[in-house]
Amino acid sequence: VTGSSFVKSGADDTVVLLGAGGTKPISEFAGTPTDLSNYYTKTQTFSQTEANNKFVRLEGSIQQTITGILKYVSPFDYSDETQDPVANTYLTMSEVDAKLTNVVTTNTTQSITGAKSFYENINAAGFAKTGKDDTSVILAGGGDKLLSAFGGLELVNINFQSLRLDEFIEQVFVLNL
Repeated sequence: VTGSSFVKSGADDTVVLLGAGGTKPISEFAGTPTDLSNYYTKTQTFSQTEANNKFVRLEGSIQQTITGILKYVSPFDYSDETQDPVANTYLTMSEVDAKLTNVVTTNTTQSITGAKSFYENINAAGFAKTGKDDTSVILAGGGDKLLSAFGGLELVNINFQSLRLDEFIEQVFVLNL
C-alpha cells in the first residue's frame, strides 16, 4: 500500500505503526541506529495466462458459438454487475468500468485520488509513504520521522532512596545550625 499518509484511529505522531497493526511509543526507541541491512522493499508481479478450450477467446476476430450460459464471475464480494436484469443482456466493458470506479481491487495497481477509509485491519506486503525511503518510519498519526532522529535518545535511570520525615527534619535542623 502506497500513500501520502497513514493514520491509525486514535493515535498521534508520538507512536509508530508496527507491522502487525499495533503501535509503539517513539520513546521506546533508544540510542543505537537501526541496522537496515535486514530490510528490503517488496515488489510482486503476478501474471497468469489461461489457455483452455473452455474459456472464451479474448483476442482475434474468431466467431464463437456458446451453448449454455456465459457467466461472469465477479472478483468482488458482491453481486455480478455485468449482467443486465434483462435476460441474456450483458453490459459492455466500459459500462462495467464505470460501475467499479469506487471499488478498490486486490489484483491490480490502483491510485486512490481521494481519501479511502478502511474499517478493518489492512494486511499488506509493505507500506510505503510517497517520497520516503527506508531511512524513515511511518508514525501512527500520519506523519513520518527519520530513523536517525531516534539515535539521540538516551534512557536515564533515576534512583531515589526513601527518607523518613523525622530524619529529613533532623538533617535540615542540623544543617541550619
